Amino acid sequence: MICILEKKILSTIKKKISRGRKKKKNYFTKEHENAIISYNNSTNLRERELLYRDIIQPVMSQMVDKIVLTFKFTNLNNIEVLKEECKAFIVTVLCKFDPSKNSSAFSYFSIVIKHWFIAKIKKQKKRQQKEVQIVDLNEFVDYSDERLIIYNPYHELRERKEFFDFLNSEFEEWKDELSEDDKKVLCALQEVFQRKEELSVFSRKGVYVYLREITNFKTQKISKAIKNMQEKYLEAKEFWLNEHNW
Repeated sequence: MICILEKKILSTIKKKISRGRKKKKNYFTKEHENAIISYNNSTNLRERELLYRDIIQPVMSQMVDKIVLTFKFTNLNNIEVLKEECKAFIVTVLCKFDPSKNSSAFSYFSIVIKHWFIAKIKKQKKRQQKEVQIVDLNEFVDYSDERLIIYNPYHELRERKEFFDFLNSEFEEWKDELSEDDKKVLCALQEVFQRKEELSVFSRKGVYVYLREITNFKTQKISKAIKNMQEKYLEAKEFWLNEHNW
């Protein structure tokens, strides 16, 4: 009788614990994707208005806020204004989402939002370069000679481009020697390197988030794949340095 009673008590406790647990929910669900598809397919203006107001707009607003924090876009000037502009921009591209292209709405719009902010970063950098003040020129001037020698970044940028082009060709050769999972991570890295000029705006965590989104792998799996390629990278880099006498 005591054993039976204990079992009943334990069962009751487990049920209470189970009811008390709340499952972690993704903020962007299949319901939101279906709402976007219905929005694009509908010709009823009232229906479209309700879908956008009640389902699509809130989740898109949340997505913009999360991406800004994750990828450190908070460093942009007037970031709050830019966030509102981006949210308004999303309305204009909702119709471009095509579920037949094997891409989820979450992945598609997260990339759209990131690229929108990256474009703003590029624009801000160009504006800042044009507005360099005289006092800032000290960083680019060599006073070791009586003549003022202005620093020219052309050769440094050219060498950097040549190195990344060389590394990309090495990547293509590595693919024959890698496992399918490592190869998928390598392809994701190639995509990141194609945006190498934008890497300065990403934290290390942000890069891993970007790789996870492309590969659908966990961070540990990505780290392991990168570690498997580390030796190949070091050999390639050493070869490059020797060839260029750096």
